[in-house]
Amino acid sequence: MYDRASVASELRRGRALQRTTIGTHDGATRFIFLDDRSIVEAQLHESGRLRALTRHSFEELERVVEFFTPSEVDDDWFATTLPTSLAPLIAKREQYDARVTDALARDDQWLPLHWKRNYLRRSSAVGLESISVDDHGAPSSLIICYDQVTANNLDAEFFEQPERMPEPVPAATLSALRDGERAYATTLDRLHAGIIGWRIHLDLLVVWVDDAWYNTEFVEDGVTSFTRFNVLGAGSFLDTILTASTTGRAERCIHPVTPQQIRNLRERVGQPPDEVLAKLSAGEIELLGGGPTSDMVWSLARVGDRYVQRGDSGEQERTAADVERIVRERRYHSTRAR
Repeated sequence: MYDRASVASELRRGRALQRTTIGTHDGATRFIFLDDRSIVEAQLHESGRLRALTRHSFEELERVVEFFTPSEVDDDWFATTLPTSLAPLIAKREQYDARVTDALARDDQWLPLHWKRNYLRRSSAVGLESISVDDHGAPSSLIICYDQVTANNLDAEFFEQPERMPEPVPAATLSALRDGERAYATTLDRLHAGIIGWRIHLDLLVVWVDDAWYNTEFVEDGVTSFTRFNVLGAGSFLDTILTASTTGRAERCIHPVTPQQIRNLRERVGQPPDEVLAKLSAGEIELLGGGPTSDMVWSLARVGDRYVQRGDSGEQERTAADVERIVRERRYHSTRAR
């Protein structure tokens, strides 16, 4: 049996892990091994094609082993030998990556994806983006790629259509994309300046305060609730602005905000934990947590002489120590006046 430390040692000695579990694509086998450049994570499909390729730095070895192996493994986890077809496929894939990356250095080129009417393009304004177009070729949806390394977005394309290369963006589409980028930049400048907010739900306005996005409910100048976007939420929000800016729907989402609204939100956001605890203890506010990235939505409030947390799974009492830990570690996403 091998623990994780000895698995890492075996990989350094030249052995390879071979698995079909933990996020492997259907019909593929994952091989993890070290070459002279990096840690290689390659998925070989039963059809003989390369399904996925990722390289990790040598410094990430412990993390890779921890992610892909349990606390103990046996010899069945190691490949007897690597398939002879794997090295040529990796070399071919990396040549493909280099050609596509080079071609997409120009914003007037895009790569048609295997999904109909979807394209990959590197914008001079937002970086690598995925674009959907309608039946007439007009942009209908844009997503800024979370991973901005071109090669890391090409697994499916090399698997499905390895001969397909980037091609010129049609003139009318390119014009619409560039116009959208200019409108997007202007809108972001105004949002960052605190001049406007962006309405994505009725009575809720997304505003920029202290280097973060807050989806906020205002009553006149007062703040009644707010939610800070996490990294994924912020990314999705920027996609929304970019799409609306490109499709001409931005103005309907833009609403003015007052300096007093921004000041009041900044005060709420910057509340010291002791102040939050005092208002929670006095019954003036409740904490809200969970949401789209969690399995449960919950609230926590003072009810009589108890702290009660209510959520999808029911109701439970929390101790004062529990509540203090939740507040000081900022395990909640927003507060709401009661």
